[in-house]
Parts: sequence; C-alpha cells; structure tokens
Amino acid sequence: MALITLNVNINTWSPEIVKGEYRHIELECTEVNSQYPQTYKVQVRSQNYDKVNQHLKQNAVLSLKCNLSGRNWTNPEGKTMNFIGLDCFGVAEQPAQSAPPVNAPVVNNTPAPSNTPAPPANNAPLDPPF
Repeated sequence: MALITLNVNINTWSPEIVKGEYRHIELECTEVNSQYPQTYKVQVRSQNYDKVNQHLKQNAVLSLKCNLSGRNWTNPEGKTMNFIGLDCFGVAEQPAQSAPPVNAPVVNNTPAPSNTPAPPANNAPLDPPF
C-alpha cells in the first residue's frame, strides 16, 4: 500500500451510501496546479466519512491523503483481474491559488550541459563498455 497526497479541486461526489454502520461516498476530483491535470475517483469510507464530509462543497480545493491499494480477483471463468483504488483517510483545505494559464510557456530552469566531459569515476576507462 502506498500513501499519496493529492491537491485537488472537488468536481462532484456520489450520494452517500448507508448500509447499517457502513457509509461510503465517491469523489470525482481534478489535480490543481499541474501542467497536465488528472481526474481521479477517490473513495471515502465509514471511519473517515465525517472528516471529509465537512469539507465537501463544489469546487473546493482540498489536499486529500489517500492510500493507493489494489487487489486481484478471479472471475468464475478463471480470468484474474486487478482492481486499484484510492481510499481517502484525511483532508485539509488549501488556500485558493490561481492555476497557471492553459497555454502558459514551460520555463526550463535546468542549467545548460557543459561541453567539458566529466572525469571518469574510480579511474574507469574513457571508452564505452560496448
């Protein structure tokens, strides 16, 4: 299981599903401040429902802490399928930030490569190994 923090804009969420003590909603959200924003579906389950529900409003910018989990399932025909899910366990509101314009130029701050070759490491030969 991997821990992920997503800074997202909440687009929509599903109606609450209640089965006894179990509560569940699914959020559809889009990354903010990304050159290529991705859209995700994130699950919120019983024990974390109240923490997240109080922050839900259309276009809210939130920082979601999620577990990336997966599992295999074999259908009756014997084909194994893999399911991956994002399960939210924490949330924090983010201050409103202006997104960069869609066609904004990308600024490359990496220094230009030097024409001087790097010295060989550990007295290694200068010839390539092939």
